[in-house]
Amino acid sequence: MKKEKLRELAAQMTLEEKASLCSGADMFESKGIERLGIPGFV
Repeated sequence: MKKEKLRELAAQMTLEEKASLCSGADMFESKGIERLGIPGFV
């Protein structure tokens, strides 16, 4: 993914969505952000 697309997605994310990427869904997987098409990842 190009840097510009990543910046665009980050600009669309709320603070809560950004924080959820840091906290994760469980010990090994991040939470996805469905409305932006970002899947969870390990």
